[in-house]
Amino acid sequence: MLSAIRVPDLMTATNTRNYWLLFALAAASFVFTLSNVQYTGEEAVYPLMSYEMWYHGHLLTPVMYGQDYWRPPLDNWLITMVSMLIGWSHMLVAARLIAALATVGSGLLVGWFAGRVWKERRLAAFAALVYITLGDVLFYDGWLAYSDPLFAFFCLAAMLLGWLAVMERRVGFFAVAVLALSCAFLTKALTVYVFYGVAVLVVTYQTRGWRFLF
Repeated sequence: MLSAIRVPDLMTATNTRNYWLLFALAAASFVFTLSNVQYTGEEAVYPLMSYEMWYHGHLLTPVMYGQDYWRPPLDNWLITMVSMLIGWSHMLVAARLIAALATVGSGLLVGWFAGRVWKERRLAAFAALVYITLGDVLFYDGWLAYSDPLFAFFCLAAMLLGWLAVMERRVGFFAVAVLALSCAFLTKALTVYVFYGVAVLVVTYQTRGWRFLF
């Protein structure tokens, strides 16, 4: 009787650990992309722009070749801080490191959200693993020195926290969601407000949480 109860529990725990181990291996694989791959596509844009901003002291307005580059500066600020720590000669590494960490963070967010909603640790680990091993994420867009991985991280954080705020009726989640929303906007574009608004309205409709939302 006891063994019949413990064996499934043991299998579940083992599977959960294996999923997280595979997640960690996938995340660690980004290390090999930091400096072993040449500039790809438009990767030079953000590192060079960050260097130019730092060199000329333009901290608030992104500039490229002396001209204003009409994009928000959060990604540039992060690249600048990391580049000042490891050296500007490694600015591509700095930009890719930020992108890779944002991707890993997105995977952890997915796992945390799944675990909180479905109360199942194995499902949480599996969800995180699925996210980080998506082909385009693992082999390309998850580590390239674009602003998209960081934008995706903040978008995901805003949507998932807004979702949980309505589902669990927790105002504190709304506060963090709004912070993530602002960071997403400062990273790339206004479209985050559309993603966030749709997600929150859908869960509000499903849970009949209009009174709480407003």
